[in-house]
Amino acid sequence: MNIPTNTSIGFGVFITLLAFSIVWFLWLMYRRIAVIASGQPQNRFDRIGKRIGAFFTLGIAQTKIRDRRFRSAGLMHAFIFWGFLVVAVNTIQMLGQGFNPDFVLPGFHAGQIIGRIYLWLKDIFEVLVLLSVLYALYRRLVVRPERLSLSVAANLILVMIGVLMVTDLLMTGIVTAIDRTADRTWVGAIMARMFVSASPDFTVSFFCINWWLHLATLLFFLPYLPLSKHFHIVTSLPAVFFKRLDSGYLRFLDIEKVERFGASRAEDFGWKDLLDVYSCTECGRCQSVCPAYESGKPLSPKEININLRYHLIKYTSDIIDRKKSQSGINEREKIIGAVIAEDTLWACTTCRACEEVCPLSIEFIDRIVDMRRHLVLEESRFPSAAELAFRNLESHGNPWGISDRLKWMEGLTVPRVEEKTDFEYLFWVGCAGAFDEHGQKTSRAMIKLLNAAGVNYAVMGEAETCTGDAARRLGNEYLFQTLARQNIENFERLGVHKIITQCAHCYNTLKNEYPQIGGNYEVVSHVELIAELLTQGRLKLAKPANLKLTFHDACYLGRHNGIYQAPRQIIQALQMDFKEAARHAENALCCGAGGGRMWLEEAPNQRVNSLRITELLELNPQIIATACPFCTTMLSDGLKEKNATALCADLAVLVADQLE
Repeated sequence: MNIPTNTSIGFGVFITLLAFSIVWFLWLMYRRIAVIASGQPQNRFDRIGKRIGAFFTLGIAQTKIRDRRFRSAGLMHAFIFWGFLVVAVNTIQMLGQGFNPDFVLPGFHAGQIIGRIYLWLKDIFEVLVLLSVLYALYRRLVVRPERLSLSVAANLILVMIGVLMVTDLLMTGIVTAIDRTADRTWVGAIMARMFVSASPDFTVSFFCINWWLHLATLLFFLPYLPLSKHFHIVTSLPAVFFKRLDSGYLRFLDIEKVERFGASRAEDFGWKDLLDVYSCTECGRCQSVCPAYESGKPLSPKEININLRYHLIKYTSDIIDRKKSQSGINEREKIIGAVIAEDTLWACTTCRACEEVCPLSIEFIDRIVDMRRHLVLEESRFPSAAELAFRNLESHGNPWGISDRLKWMEGLTVPRVEEKTDFEYLFWVGCAGAFDEHGQKTSRAMIKLLNAAGVNYAVMGEAETCTGDAARRLGNEYLFQTLARQNIENFERLGVHKIITQCAHCYNTLKNEYPQIGGNYEVVSHVELIAELLTQGRLKLAKPANLKLTFHDACYLGRHNGIYQAPRQIIQALQMDFKEAARHAENALCCGAGGGRMWLEEAPNQRVNSLRITELLELNPQIIATACPFCTTMLSDGLKEKNATALCADLAVLVADQLE
């Protein structure tokens, strides 16, 4: 079959279109990369082996996008992605044949084994891509899921992908119909039937029309990518390669050296943050699992990405010019308020559900907290309830503003570090364990369990102060580091090496964030320890209670630290009638207390804990078990609101009640 570029006019048009498309694409790519490069330094070149693994599993194999919760849409997207990879070879050959009609990539000649296999794969994937495009258009135009951004641009991209597939399939059919010596594929044979009775002039003309339509669509599609959300076709693989490989900690802010606190403009974010903004597919999965969005608050992680992307595109020239000239920022370029509302930032519980579900592992929490840091440390703007928590932390060492840390241990035999210097574990009681009524029950239960198992431990008593978790997540990095350094000094003085926690937030902060400022310890969650003691036979339980029980996974044990099995080992040992919540483990709905929101006001019709308790009560449990005092408090409040008879209790309390 003659290629339409075999004439001087055809070749000239081909060269002009190709050159214009490539130059336009490269110019736009330069501008996008320049914006990304304007971000703050981030080390994402460590642990190359793991990054290569993520590249192939998350990127090439599309494992995360095929999440069972979004299976049909995930398979649709995966087929389109895999189809692009397969058809890319055909695209290269088509462009090459514009210069030389006989051009074929080495090893892909139709007469060779690899070439024949490729032709079959190409046809199969083109059909799968076309079916996936039709399904995607059906979802967008008919089903219209709430989580999707139903834009004209997205529909245009799908139509262009469909045109590319249809025109290539038609050209395959024409070639098969005209050239009987050509290798036949099943799709080619089917498509060829359309042209069996057609005249040679018609088929040749129709081939040329499809060739030019295919080329024009392709060459428009290429430079359009950086201008649309479909730029993720380019950035998705780099995004998963440079993904964060661990979780639990916020970005460290060296308050002694930095000139600016937090983020208020594009360049204040890390370069990977800006790459994430461009990589967002607007699939809305993050929005569908966000507890703030579900409870009616003005936060959608997806909309944060969309609004930031529009901002980056709008001010691309300003950002690039400023990087070159080091000029000052224009007031209109500030993000907080104009692009992202302050209420949106304060609505986040930092539960990490959005990051867990994102198929490209886009990071949200650091960006949100960085903007909070700017509001708190540079502009002194934050909710009044946060101001009270900050004052209490500064003056009393805890957000409750209470002074007596020893009251919870009245009537108990509790070894103190000043009396028992040979302790192996420091039992970190935490603020909730000392001052909150639910946390105090857990503290007393833990003392009973530790004593029964013969664990060599001690507590700090009055010397203990808040880990600073709430201060840090509310944006007060200075206060967090002050509290953390105070605790680290005490740990060094007392020779602390191993720490037992009963609070998920204390566990996460001591384990993952104290190392940033020199505090490295072996930190064990109370559920991990209890599960181990039960396995070793150091804790023995009496006859099980015949009660219906469900379990609420704490975000800062689960999604932030991957602790899912230990609580369930304890539940198995309790031998109660256990039923998993509809959303559990990595899919669990937050209780609403994280991100410092334990200390912020919440409108009655926007309470996350009310949503969660409603979901848990659908199982008709008698007991709702937890593994974090914040969760226990929030869910207990939810039970009161619902006038429910179920009991919410920490697993430590349940185990202590069943001790022989």
